[in-house]
Amino acid sequence: MFSDAIAPRETLLSAPGSEEPVFDRLQLSYSGCSERFRLGERSFSRQYAHIYFARLVQMRDVLAGRAAHKWGEKHL
Repeated sequence: MFSDAIAPRETLLSAPGSEEPVFDRLQLSYSGCSERFRLGERSFSRQYAHIYFARLVQMRDVLAGRAAHKWGEKHL
């Protein structure tokens, strides 16, 4: 019905041929612009140490009392 109106053409879905396609390549040079976004050397060893220390200092008396109540004074 429509095949006589449209001329066949080569598409990506056509059967592979023996001729290799030729693509024009652009000669581009890459210049990285991301250096300003790189982070320096970071250490995560003491990341939350100050928070844990402050929490333990505040909870020490409460936790010692609860531990003594649960396990007795000999385990403290």
